[in-house]
Amino acid sequence: NLTNNTTGLTFEYLYNVDTTSIVEGFTITNFDYYGIKTVGPSPKFKDLIIINNNYEGIDFSGNSTPIWLEKITVDYNGHESNNAVCGVNISSVTKITFKDVTISNNGDPGNSFSLLRIFDPDGPLDFQNVKINNNSGNYYGQSLYLKYLDNLSLENITIIHNGFQNGNNGIFIDNSSNFSINHC
Repeated sequence: NLTNNTTGLTFEYLYNVDTTSIVEGFTITNFDYYGIKTVGPSPKFKDLIIINNNYEGIDFSGNSTPIWLEKITVDYNGHESNNAVCGVNISSVTKITFKDVTISNNGDPGNSFSLLRIFDPDGPLDFQNVKINNNSGNYYGQSLYLKYLDNLSLENITIIHNGFQNGNNGIFIDNSSNFSINHC
């Protein structure tokens, strides 16, 4: 287990890292900021629990390799996020794969943003058995916030019991084209 520091795992511009590198089989908990933060290339993440981190559970940005999350639980993060994403934040990356990912119990009714935010990816999204449930938030909150996506296909995503205030959306898609939503 990794616990009690500023950020749990940080990968910044490690160009010898890609999805053949695997981070697997432990819990990341009680960090002041991120459970996992990557800038640049990213390893594959499997069988992890990211729980009770004050800011974001996971943050990916500027990755030149695909994002791969498999059998991941992101739970009870972002309770001090101050109007930021509290579950998983992904921006300016290549292909995104989520298999058996649960994002639950994240946020704070008074100050949280989206639970899963995907912004300007350069490649396809593959979501299989993704659950976003029992989260809360207020500030422009959405369960799933998607912006600047083309050729998007979402299948088999469950979004239930997310307690956003002020009439915010379960799924918010902005400046995107050619998308389909099936079995959600």
